[in-house]
Amino acid sequence: MNGNAAKPTSHGTAAMPHTPLTPRRSHAELPPLPPEEPQSELFAWFYALLALVLPFITFMVVLPVQIVLGITKGMIIVYKELIEGRNKPPAPCGKT
Repeated sequence: MNGNAAKPTSHGTAAMPHTPLTPRRSHAELPPLPPEEPQSELFAWFYALLALVLPFITFMVVLPVQIVLGITKGMIIVYKELIEGRNKPPAPCGKT
């Protein structure tokens, strides 16, 4: 048997040489890249500043609003139970 002949693979078929799916094209055949539009440095600064400020906006605006809403909801529940008489406040010390 010739040493250069295709050897069977683990699947029992002859090894196929690797061929790319698309034929290679030289650089001369490639279409030219579109010209890059210059990115304004202002946009880069804007996005960097936004990335720094956004977490603080979250903690300074959204978190307090959630806390206030949570406290208000809790107060509404407590007062509703007091009005309905389900939970009576404890009697003052020494009085029954």
